[in-house]
Amino acid sequence: MTFWDQLLEWLLKYPLTWFGQGELGLSNASWYVFALTCGGLGVLALLSARLNLRAWRPWRDLLGLTFLRTLALSLLLLCLFQPVLLRPADTQQRASVAVLLDDSLSMGISLGITDNDRTRADFIRSQFNPDDGPLAQALGRDFDLALFRFGLGTELVERADTLTFTQA
Repeated sequence: MTFWDQLLEWLLKYPLTWFGQGELGLSNASWYVFALTCGGLGVLALLSARLNLRAWRPWRDLLGLTFLRTLALSLLLLCLFQPVLLRPADTQQRASVAVLLDDSLSMGISLGITDNDRTRADFIRSQFNPDDGPLAQALGRDFDLALFRFGLGTELVERADTLTFTQA
C-alpha cells in the first residue's frame, strides 16, 4: 500500500476498496442541489471577478482566483451536506433462529409439576402457538423464527399446533 493510499484511507476513514462496493450519497440533500449550488457559486465568483477588473490585474490571474474561490466554497458546501458511503453489507438483517420441537410419543408423558396432568406436548403447544404463545412471540420480536419437528425425521413446520406427537 502506497503512502497516498494510506493517506486517503486516513482522510476518508474507510478502506479504499469499500468505495468500489458501495455508492456515495448526501445525507441532507441530493446531488443535483449540490451541482446547482456550485454552479450558482461559480456565476457569483465570475461576477465578482468582473467587478474587480478595475484593479488592473491580468485576466488570467482573476480567472485563477475565481476558480480557487469556487472550489473552496464548493468543498465547504460538500462538507455541510455530510457525504455518506452506502454499502450493501451495512444494511441490517434479522437473525434467524431454528427451534427443534420433539414430535415423538415420549412427549405425552406428564410433566409432574402440578396435579393437572399437563403433558410435555401441551406445554410445547401452549408456548409455541403463533397466536398467543409467549415464547414464540418473544422470539418472533427479535428473530425470524423457523420451527422444525423431529422424531423419525426432521422437517419444517409452519405451526406448533400441527405436531401429532405420535412418531416413534
